[in-house]
Amino acid sequence: MNNKYTLIFVLLTCFITSRVFAQEGSESDTLESKMLESVTIKGYRDAQSFLPKVSGMAIYSGKKTNVVSMRSGEANLAQNVSRMIFARIPGVNLWDMDGAGTQMNIGTRGVDAHRAIEMNMRQNGYNTNSDIVGYPENHYTVPMQAVRQVQLVRGSSSLQFGSQFGGMMNYVLKEPDTTKVISVESEQTTGSYGFFNSFNSIGGAKGKVSYYAYYDNRHGDGWRPNSDYDYQAMHANVTYHFNAKGSLAFQFSRMDYVQQIAGGLTDEQFEEDPRQSNRTRNYFSPKINIPALLFSYNLSSRTKLTVTTHGLWGERSSVQFINTPDVEDTLNTDIGSYNPRQVDRDFYSSFTLEARVLHQYDIGKIKSTLAGGVRYFNGITRRKQKGVGTTGSDFDLSLIDPYGIDLRFHTVNYAFFAENMFQLNEKLSVTPGFRYEVIDSEETGVIDHASVPVAYTGSRNFPLFGVGLQFQLNASSQLYANVTQAYRPFLYAYITPADQIGQI
Repeated sequence: MNNKYTLIFVLLTCFITSRVFAQEGSESDTLESKMLESVTIKGYRDAQSFLPKVSGMAIYSGKKTNVVSMRSGEANLAQNVSRMIFARIPGVNLWDMDGAGTQMNIGTRGVDAHRAIEMNMRQNGYNTNSDIVGYPENHYTVPMQAVRQVQLVRGSSSLQFGSQFGGMMNYVLKEPDTTKVISVESEQTTGSYGFFNSFNSIGGAKGKVSYYAYYDNRHGDGWRPNSDYDYQAMHANVTYHFNAKGSLAFQFSRMDYVQQIAGGLTDEQFEEDPRQSNRTRNYFSPKINIPALLFSYNLSSRTKLTVTTHGLWGERSSVQFINTPDVEDTLNTDIGSYNPRQVDRDFYSSFTLEARVLHQYDIGKIKSTLAGGVRYFNGITRRKQKGVGTTGSDFDLSLIDPYGIDLRFHTVNYAFFAENMFQLNEKLSVTPGFRYEVIDSEETGVIDHASVPVAYTGSRNFPLFGVGLQFQLNASSQLYANVTQAYRPFLYAYITPADQIGQI
């Protein structure tokens, strides 16, 4: 009997509950409803993250290449955060030295990333290294908001581009919207620690002339004390199109900044407080100007010619109290002031001409592509180091005693290069190549507190060979192998130490 009553109770409870919910549901049905429009979320992925077999005026078949397209939102472009920008390229070493994005320290596996000294750095196809042979540090830093694409070719690129072991990296800048006479872009970005970046560009086309220009200014206080910075960069490009076959472009780029250097820390200091700084009077400042003239012409449907001439003049300057991190920069009671700082300055001036030809032809059923050219480089670096600077605390490059090292380096470089891709069938290609380098060097000046004169004159030449194989498995996969000879130029920094704590 108890089970019977229990069953009846459960059935009544379910009936009453269902009626209540039905009543509530009927009341909610009287509410107005509205169908929202669909929302589409798009994510970008490069369908092709490598360069094709032939692109522009170069052959990339049989080489390891990568392509990164710049898109807002995928990385912190406003602050040039390199670890975010190049995160999609395996094997690239990145060093955010200052967190300000003023220096792009890039290297591939096994090479020094400091200011991309082992990389052949280019912008729109021409070099931006301060002295491509003797001091190839890349003091020029382009704002990544102005970059459309980054092209990386690993070390086997030495035959077509140069000797750097890390490979060639080319920044392809944005181009104007040729459908409009004028178009304007402006981005203003703020952030913590006093960060502000203003990027502004203008471009367009009228008749046979197209143009593009930008100006970028970035400044901030830095994450650590004594690490403020003020960076600015500008670029202008005016192109005249003769006809459908040829064009002539004039480009000018400039970058400069002043950055306070917070100084290094010992392991114990870093463990105590990684944000501390005991350097308040250290500064670093480069200024780089790059004018360029680019001529391009299609000689025929199968032959293209480009001639690029560009110059580079500028300087890098620093004024610092140089000592190990455990030695604080404090008042010297013997002289009643701070100790004098060390002033180091480099001055660069160079001219480069590079002519390239790309020709496609057939040998029977074998389709072939020949890429070849010549390069002429003439550069002078004036190195003034170990100058006795002031006891002040601001960015002051004046001296109270002359430089202890005063050197003049003059380098003339000739190069001839050629590579030929033989497309044996639809999938298999072989690309042999050759490069011949001639380097004439001259050094004059004084070292060791200006007491020892030095003089050197020398000439070197390097024949370099290489070959690459590529087998295309499908549209997105390939097998490749290559071997290429290279050489390491004799850097000026190998000759004398720049400070009292460095050793050769």
